[in-house]
Amino acid sequence: MIRRVFLVIGLSFGLSGCMETGTSSPKVAVSKASPASFITTFDRYCAANIGNLDKAVRLLQKDGYVPMAKIDKTLTVYSRSPNQPFVGIDSFKGSPIACAVISQPDKSLKPAVAAYMGRVRGARPIEIDGVRGNFDASWVTDVPYKTFYVTFTSSDPTFGRIYTFLAGKAQN
Repeated sequence: MIRRVFLVIGLSFGLSGCMETGTSSPKVAVSKASPASFITTFDRYCAANIGNLDKAVRLLQKDGYVPMAKIDKTLTVYSRSPNQPFVGIDSFKGSPIACAVISQPDKSLKPAVAAYMGRVRGARPIEIDGVRGNFDASWVTDVPYKTFYVTFTSSDPTFGRIYTFLAGKAQN
C-alpha cells in the first residue's frame, strides 16, 4: 500500500510535466526559503492537515496563497510572496492526497528537515524498493494516520532546481 502511494506521489511530484499557466516564461522563480520558514510552512499547511488536505487548501487561500501553476493535471502549486516557499497540493482521482513545501535547494534545509522529523511522534526512516533512489530521505509514521514523508532534490523545466519536503496520508 505504501509503495503504491510512493509511486503515485513520486510520479506527480517528479515535476517533469508542463506548467499550465497563461505565461510564456519557461521558468517560475522559486524562492530560497530559510530553514525556519520552510519548516513552519510545512508544519502549518502539510503536517497539521494531513488527515484533511481540503482544509489545507482553504487555509492556503485564507492566508493569501494563490494557485500559480498546475503540473500534470494533479499538482497545484500555490505561492504567496517572493520570500515564501511554494506549497504544492497533489490530488489523485480528484481528492488531495499529498502536500509539499518547495524551495530552492540550500544546504541548511536538509538538517532542518531531519531535526523536524526527529520530533515527529513515531516517525521512522524507511527504504522503498525501486523508489528510494528518487528521494533524499523517507520516513513513515502510524500516528495519527499511516503517513509518509519524503524529501528530494530535483531539476524541473518549469521550476529549475528545487528541494521538496512532502507528506502524504497512505491511501487504502
